[in-house]
Amino acid sequence: MGLDLPGGEIAYIKLPPPEPQIDSTKNNSEHLIFRAVEQEAVFIGGQEALNQYFEIHLEYPEKAMEADMEGVVILEIVVTKNGAIMEAKVKQSAGKEFDAEAIRLVRKMPKWRPGKQNGQAVNSITTVRVPFEI
Repeated sequence: MGLDLPGGEIAYIKLPPPEPQIDSTKNNSEHLIFRAVEQEAVFIGGQEALNQYFEIHLEYPEKAMEADMEGVVILEIVVTKNGAIMEAKVKQSAGKEFDAEAIRLVRKMPKWRPGKQNGQAVNSITTVRVPFEI
């Protein structure tokens, strides 16, 4: 591309390379994460099985136990289309020790039934409530 300068001279401007184009013929949904889906991801066995998982695997933080502290941590998790937990973020904290234990529990969870959109399993975001009760 040229730019006309006074006196008839031409200066050339180097342009950045063009942006890569997404090939619409390929399935590029591998990395898409849906916030809302037609069918939410669920822990296999439902809420009752999830509660049992917490009862069996939850390790109550020692300092919190000594202080008779209770709380609820709400996590936002990404469930992949194959049911694995890909990511977990604290959305509502109950304190540093509770948060750390909630994330540890979620990272060790078995696979979930993934969310579905248009009948296909997709990566999706859901929330998990982790109660800490003495």
